[in-house]
Amino acid sequence: MAGIPRERGKEIRSEDADTSGAQREDVQHKMKQRLYTALMDHKREEVADFYQDKSVPTKINTAGDTILHLAILTGSDGEVIKLMELMEKQDKRRMEKFVQARNVWGCTPLHQAAFVGMVNVCSFIANHYRTQEVVQPRNKRGETPLHVAVLHGHKEAFLTLQTIIEREGWSALNKKDGGNTILHSAIFREHFDLALIIIKKYPMLVDDEDEEGYSALHILATKLSAFKSGIQLSLLDSFIYHSIHPKDKQLDHPTDKEQKRQDSQDDHKTCDVEGVK
Repeated sequence: MAGIPRERGKEIRSEDADTSGAQREDVQHKMKQRLYTALMDHKREEVADFYQDKSVPTKINTAGDTILHLAILTGSDGEVIKLMELMEKQDKRRMEKFVQARNVWGCTPLHQAAFVGMVNVCSFIANHYRTQEVVQPRNKRGETPLHVAVLHGHKEAFLTLQTIIEREGWSALNKKDGGNTILHSAIFREHFDLALIIIKKYPMLVDDEDEEGYSALHILATKLSAFKSGIQLSLLDSFIYHSIHPKDKQLDHPTDKEQKRQDSQDDHKTCDVEGVK
């Protein structure tokens, strides 16, 4: 009989712990809601003030976004930079963790800024935190922020990041999953003006092949829209100038299977925004 009270005691302590855990979760959920509301109302000072409390969670929704991810997707360049300056003033070390935080797609705040083309935010993050961990992280598709900027046709964001990468002596030639270079992606997404810039800066990419053996010229051959505009001559001239020689294999078009694979890789939502649920 002596064991019964002890068992009951354990039961009570277990229930107390469950109740306490549920209360903490409820408090955190309400805190996240207030934080999200302040962000949506563009109250940057109020948002920054939240983070004076060390218990405020870094990630605030089911997508694993931080307040910076959401600020970038819902605000302006100026608002985001103001928020970052306020948060950096409060706790620079914690701010360094924020800029490296990844959501469920593996995207950092710099990925998000490149995704929406926030040139000033890209410059702010990359110049303030000049490490490869911040400037060249890979998301779950193997894309760096530079690659994301290319995929979405943000020329100024690309040039901003490319300039910083070159200045630091890093490589801008990283391939995403599937072996696509930034030139493959620019042409596949039909950002032909950006493709020309890339060719001029990195002529060695014109011969580079993805994992299926397709060069950027193969991809260009499937893009009829390029040949309906005046830019096709510039692109073709660039390819010819940089010595695209016939190879053993024919210049065949990517198969339907390859096209679907490219569509699947490129038409994705790495940077969606979710509210607090």
